[in-house]
Amino acid sequence: QGIDVCYEGVGGKLLKAICDNLSASGRVLIVGSISQYPHNSDDDKEPHGVPGIPDDIMADVFRSGKTIDLDSNRKIIGNVWGDLFQSGEMGIYRDRVFELYNNGNLKVLLDPENEFYGVDSVC
Repeated sequence: QGIDVCYEGVGGKLLKAICDNLSASGRVLIVGSISQYPHNSDDDKEPHGVPGIPDDIMADVFRSGKTIDLDSNRKIIGNVWGDLFQSGEMGIYRDRVFELYNNGNLKVLLDPENEFYGVDSVC
């Protein structure tokens, strides 16, 4: 039971909610932490409050590409992008996603049992 894989780029309370609901052997792929970016004032930056994870997840996990082992074989994996931005390869994957979408081959999977309205209804 719980979240098997989460592609997470918000941080703060959302990261905490994800970790609280992560399944055994679940993975959190850190792709950013917009709630901690410099455009937010220090008063607006909420700590995630996840035990065992550094407060500055961008510096200590994402940029370093670090993997943090949690209990029950769960992991938080930093910088799943690697050097895609610098290598120029990101455009290849972006173009492929657009192609799949334009051809009707990219499908959204929705939970048929539940309707969600806003983040609060998901967590």
